[in-house]
Amino acid sequence: QRVGKVIEYQLFGVVYHHGKSATGGHYTADILRYDDEWLHVDDTTITQISAEEVAILENPTQPTD
Repeated sequence: QRVGKVIEYQLFGVVYHHGKSATGGHYTADILRYDDEWLHVDDTTITQISAEEVAILENPTQPTD
């Protein structure tokens, strides 16, 4: 345990599971590139998204069940 030191992290990826159980469903990911551009990856579809879209709880680019 570190006393008095703040540990900072930089988010560089988020993995989403879409489905009702761990044994089924679909996975997508949001990935931060080296140039601070966020990409949404869904199988073979890759689209650019904003950091705000990654940060919101219910991402409109994500399919929901």
